[in-house]
Amino acid sequence: MRVLFVTHRAELSGGEKSLLELLAHFVSPAGRNLGIEPLLAVPQDGPLSAAAPLAVAARQHGVPVSYFPLPDRVASISLSPDSLLPRFENWTQFAVARSLGYTTAALRRIAVSERAEVVVTNSQKAHVFAALTLLLGRPLVWYFRDVLRRTDLSLAMNLLARARCRAVVFNSEAARQALFTSPKPIGTRLAVVHPGIADPVESSAILQKEAAALRRRLGIPKKARLLVAPGQIARWKGQDVLLQAMPEIRRSVPDAAVLIAGNVVFPENEKTYGESLYKRAEDPDLRGSVYFAGRVDPIWPALHAAELAVHCARAPEPFGRVIVESQRAGIPVIASDAGGPREIVENEKTGLLVTPGDPALLATACIRLLRDRPLSARLALAGAASSRRFTPAAAAEALAAILRA
Repeated sequence: MRVLFVTHRAELSGGEKSLLELLAHFVSPAGRNLGIEPLLAVPQDGPLSAAAPLAVAARQHGVPVSYFPLPDRVASISLSPDSLLPRFENWTQFAVARSLGYTTAALRRIAVSERAEVVVTNSQKAHVFAALTLLLGRPLVWYFRDVLRRTDLSLAMNLLARARCRAVVFNSEAARQALFTSPKPIGTRLAVVHPGIADPVESSAILQKEAAALRRRLGIPKKARLLVAPGQIARWKGQDVLLQAMPEIRRSVPDAAVLIAGNVVFPENEKTYGESLYKRAEDPDLRGSVYFAGRVDPIWPALHAAELAVHCARAPEPFGRVIVESQRAGIPVIASDAGGPREIVENEKTGLLVTPGDPALLATACIRLLRDRPLSARLALAGAASSRRFTPAAAAEALAAILRA
């Protein structure tokens, strides 16, 4: 079965990494028996299109890549959670509609020329583009990776899914419940397929060397009890909550330090927030205890450099890829008790869950694990074992069954 996967983003963020690992498994010797022949369509970006990270990585795995135009008028559409109609920035609605027609026509041509039997979209804008495209009888499947608040946008996406999708696959039960409660849609199958996370390519010994090199590069003292906050810098990710908790943590564990392993992915929205973190880190009560690594990809060296991973999102995470990666790295995890993390972490057994946005509770949990090494070791061991549920093979098999149904 020839399946065209479509995304409106060609960078390697969490959703794109999960997509890439699916594609890689489908074309691997172990995955070819699933009968899925994947194709990928990503936005065209002039002469740099072929160099886009997702396109490069997909081609390295042997996945054919096509490109569709995504004019600025379309790329700048903001799918506001509080409005049924998208915001068009400075463009007129007519100009946007014309450009959107250009994009959807290109997607239709790719689907026809590549003889795609099914189209699977991987991002919110791609869901909309494909739903508006006349796919000439080709079934449409959304792989939905967002937790939407109950607003006009979630209503619009719900109605669009009911009207155009053969199936909607969610990366967590939390994402499913946010978009569909009841009644169950007629003619649209709903399913949850948790993303699969591949093991690191490097051996543990090599990763430990890379971790030590990272600590040296950033000037982190050897005696530092390092907490790592992996993931993009964004207000909803809550890195500021961890920084608010750090003074209390350091009063109990003076050698505690934090490594923020991520960068600002959306500067148009988060540049000011990122700058506020750097500024807060220079305050007297934190100076010398907060380190910014920037984007660390793959993330494994940053995880192996720390003894505790902290996921402190203040809003529900659709899944929580970095939580699984942290468990896979063999360190204990503290995660926000909302959304997808509840499906990854069993509180007090494979990690700790804390109320989102509460620095005091987060500090208490961090101090507890830094002081209680046997507890940390037990949670790390159980978390590592639990993380084996989330493999590319399991995700690919589940998705293939849905596509063939």
